[in-house]
Amino acid sequence: MDSSSEQNIAYDLALKILIIGDSGVGKTSLVLSFTSKYTEYSAPTIGVDFKIKYLTVGGKKLKLTIWDTAGQERFRTLISSYYRSAQGILLVYDVTRRETFTNLTDVWTKEVDLYSTNKNCIKMLVGNKVDKESERVVSREEGIELAKQLGCLFYECSAKTKKNVDQCFQELALKIMKGPGDSGVGKTSLVLSFTAKYTEYSAPTIGVDFKIKYLTVGGKRLKLTIWDTAGQERFRTLITSYYRAAQGILLVYDVTRKETFTNLSDVWTKEIDLYSTNKNCIKMLVGNKVDKESERAVSREEGIELAKQLGCLFYECSAKTKENVDQCFHELALKTYPCAVHVVVTLPSMEFF
Repeated sequence: MDSSSEQNIAYDLALKILIIGDSGVGKTSLVLSFTSKYTEYSAPTIGVDFKIKYLTVGGKKLKLTIWDTAGQERFRTLISSYYRSAQGILLVYDVTRRETFTNLTDVWTKEVDLYSTNKNCIKMLVGNKVDKESERVVSREEGIELAKQLGCLFYECSAKTKKNVDQCFQELALKIMKGPGDSGVGKTSLVLSFTAKYTEYSAPTIGVDFKIKYLTVGGKRLKLTIWDTAGQERFRTLITSYYRAAQGILLVYDVTRKETFTNLSDVWTKEIDLYSTNKNCIKMLVGNKVDKESERAVSREEGIELAKQLGCLFYECSAKTKENVDQCFHELALKTYPCAVHVVVTLPSMEFF
């Protein structure tokens, strides 16, 4: 693809991905396997190289610039500057070489801590060369455990066979879009389930979006303007202005993720107190994803108790099955009409809802 044709490609977001790890773990092969074609004998990277890949994730057209770095010590000072603006980092090791795994904590995570200036940078641990199963010296369980310790995503893959290669980059891109926290509890899915049609893979909200729904409640014909806001930290200053005129607020958490529940009192109610100018604003606590009962981490009783403490209405629902979705909005509208219902709260998630 020549530069002129590449300039004409439209995309929604541009992401910078950095790939690091010891020399010979297969970083270049991973990049080539994802962006073009795997080659058995790729030459060692001299300093830094990069590839560009366009793909669609979560309904968004992305431009990924993937920076492939040399693992040798003599290039380390050159590479350090590339950490600074990276939004995602792949830490790659070779499952057949124990020292490459050990060096993730001894060398590479220390470099990330030293040079990365993006506190929201998403990291993924990647065990490469699983096609050499008979030579494996690092178990999958060890990789998972280290990823948990480091707070990283985790994949094992093979650049040679392409196993899980696309998934690595797609999952990393998805998580970058969602942000490391305060997103993914299912607000957009709730809004779509109520106003249109639920979609399994709705893209993360960028900034603020809204939907309009007409309905009759208590004998009154209402127009609900439902503002669906992004939960990521980088959109927070934009979103705060939308609190001011809200007559109703849904505070949404994911019943399968405890931290989203905790953040209601630690983060979101504080924002309401700070920015909402309507003293009569009606608030409702909503526990979403009750269709995932086997994964539940927040009990219904805990939700009810917090709602009492905060002086909120309370519902549990499922955007996916539509259980109690209409009831949430109808009950809130009944308490607030004539109104614009403002859905403002987003909380952490690692996956689509």
